[in-house]
Amino acid sequence: MTLSTYLGIITIVALLCASAVPTPAKANLTVDTLLVDMADPAQSRRDLTLANTGSEKLYVQVDVEEMVATDEGRNARTGSPDELGLLVTPNRLILEPGQRRAVRAVVLDRPVDRERVFRITMKPVVGDLLVDEPTAQAGTSAMIKVLVGYQAYLFVRPARIEEDLVATREGRRLQFRNAGNVSLLLDSGRQCADPAMPRDDCDPLPSRRIYPGQAWSVELPNDNRAQYTVDAPSGRIFRDF
Repeated sequence: MTLSTYLGIITIVALLCASAVPTPAKANLTVDTLLVDMADPAQSRRDLTLANTGSEKLYVQVDVEEMVATDEGRNARTGSPDELGLLVTPNRLILEPGQRRAVRAVVLDRPVDRERVFRITMKPVVGDLLVDEPTAQAGTSAMIKVLVGYQAYLFVRPARIEEDLVATREGRRLQFRNAGNVSLLLDSGRQCADPAMPRDDCDPLPSRRIYPGQAWSVELPNDNRAQYTVDAPSGRIFRDF
C-alpha cells in the first residue's frame, strides 16, 4: 500500500458559464503531514500546519471522523469531541495568501485495548466566482475554480502495543489475520519467478492496511514464496511468506 492508499486528496471543482476554453482560478492549500502516529502515551497533542501558497484568500473547513474497522472495511463515525475522544481545533479558518496556520489535534481519551483511527478532512470552501459581466452575458467565456483538500489519518495507539500478524498459506492463497491491537500496513508486496534474483521477474502484490481483528487474503500468481514489507509502530520489516 502506498501512502495514498490511506491518505485522501479531495478535488472540488466549481464551473460557471460553459465555454470551450475555460480559465482556471487557483488557490492552493498545502498540509505539512497527512499521517500522524500518536504512539507515545505521554503525547496528547499534535499540530498539522496548513499553508496557502496561492494568491487568493482560502476559507477552510475541518471535519473529524473516527474510522471503525469492520469485516467489509471501515465505517466513518461522527460525534462530539467527548464522544470521539479527540478534539480538533479550529474547525474553520481563514488563510490569507502566504499565511500558515496550525490545526491542533488533542487526544481526550486514550484507548486501552486497541488503537483508534481518525480521519481529519481539511477542505477549502468554494465561494462565489466573479466573472466579467459582459463576457458572461455573451456566453463566450468561463471560469473554473479547482480547490484541493486533504484527508489526514491520525492513529491513537493504546498504552500497551501488541503487534501480532498471523499468516497462513494454502497453495497460492495467502491469508493474513491481525491478532494484535494495532493496525499493520502490508506494503511493497511481490512474488518472483526466481526468488534468488528478485529484481528480474517479479509480480507486484496488492497492498493493504489490516486493522485489529481483520483478515485479508491474496491470490498469488505462482507457488514461490511471497514477500511483503510489514509497517508497524515498532518499525518496518521485510518478510517472506
